[in-house]
Amino acid sequence: PLTPRGAGQVSTIAGTTSPKDSASFEGVGDLEITPSYMLFEERPTTPAIVLSFKLKVPTATNREIGTGEFDYYPFIIIGKTFGDWIVNANLGYNFITSPPGEALRDQFIYDLSVERVVTHDLSLFAEIFGNTSPAEGEKGTFSGAVAAEYKLSEHYNVFLSVGYDTDKVASLRTGFNIEY
Repeated sequence: PLTPRGAGQVSTIAGTTSPKDSASFEGVGDLEITPSYMLFEERPTTPAIVLSFKLKVPTATNREIGTGEFDYYPFIIIGKTFGDWIVNANLGYNFITSPPGEALRDQFIYDLSVERVVTHDLSLFAEIFGNTSPAEGEKGTFSGAVAAEYKLSEHYNVFLSVGYDTDKVASLRTGFNIEY
């Protein structure tokens, strides 16, 4: 969510991924550290604009989940509130460090999310996400997901996400965020 109170977050994801045409895999994902800066706060006629920088630290326990390398991802978030609904658009460029023997490409990444604030502690999300080709001979990915996030305290929340993408990969992710 796009909120002026948080200066950033630390996230980790654990989950199970089940590609339709191959074996399933599971494990702890990479650590993401995302400092952010609120450039403009939301006003009645203008959206909020946040500059962010995500650092991916290679902590994945399964090579199918992570590359074993650091990635660097600057992006901009544009968000606007409409009553109990929050709409966010993210645009960024991911500088990817290829592991030995792989020629991964940097990627343009975009997403659009809609959040419905149900209670002070519970929010529901729907998101579409896309990126350009990650490697020679591969297509970009387009996916969708629905999620629920529950605030356990002012600085700590947990989430559950279910998604599906153009590679016919279904995903179930659980995780937590620490906002500071």
